[in-house]
Amino acid sequence: MKYFTLVFTLVFLPVLNIKAQDDSLRTAFWAAKEPDERLRLAYEISKPLVTSHPDSLETYLFSALKDSASAGNSKHLASCLNLAAVHCYYKGKYDSMVHYARRATMVYVALN
Repeated sequence: MKYFTLVFTLVFLPVLNIKAQDDSLRTAFWAAKEPDERLRLAYEISKPLVTSHPDSLETYLFSALKDSASAGNSKHLASCLNLAAVHCYYKGKYDSMVHYARRATMVYVALN
């Protein structure tokens, strides 16, 4: 029984910790009021989901991009736009990919 407990702890505890961190990011995303903070959290949530769970990515990423329309340019906006371009590439939406990549480049250039 001790061996089983040790194996369970070593194998499943890191997985549960990642899940808890992911849930706390999602909770923080929905609680955040500032558009730049929502963009930062959306990027952190969405980056690992680009290839594995693209539909979950859409929920957070595009919600934050829509809310940030009045916020102005920021590093987080450019990162989210770039991630949206990558997402569109994997979905086969190449016109949208070019649109988001161009917007991300324009924001990066405006910041520098």
